[in-house]
Amino acid sequence: GGRRVSRASFNFFQQETAVEAAADGGLIGRDGKLRDEYIVKRQSVNKPATLTTIPLLADLTTDIHTVDGWCLTQLLLSGYAKMSTKIDELNKINVFPIADGDTGVNMKICLKLPTRNLILDP
Repeated sequence: GGRRVSRASFNFFQQETAVEAAADGGLIGRDGKLRDEYIVKRQSVNKPATLTTIPLLADLTTDIHTVDGWCLTQLLLSGYAKMSTKIDELNKINVFPIADGDTGVNMKICLKLPTRNLILDP
């Protein structure tokens, strides 16, 4: 059918965290600790992308009877865009476990890269 199966991220993570990868500059060194050099190297790959609109992958204005991968991706992209406009409000309602007023910022930071990757490779 129309099901899209991708194991690229899983395979990448396994490859980069394997003990053999430690000698080749992988994520985790032979001592079991994260390697700073690897993180710096990967950061250079994650260059920001500039978009003026969210790509239309599924029409969310119609009745939805089945949520497939395209629909779920469109829902996540739209939710991130809406959440990004409400950062200040989310920060204000942050009271648990510590009222430090950064929930909105933390949510945006956590979802930024996965959302970007969905846009670049839905």
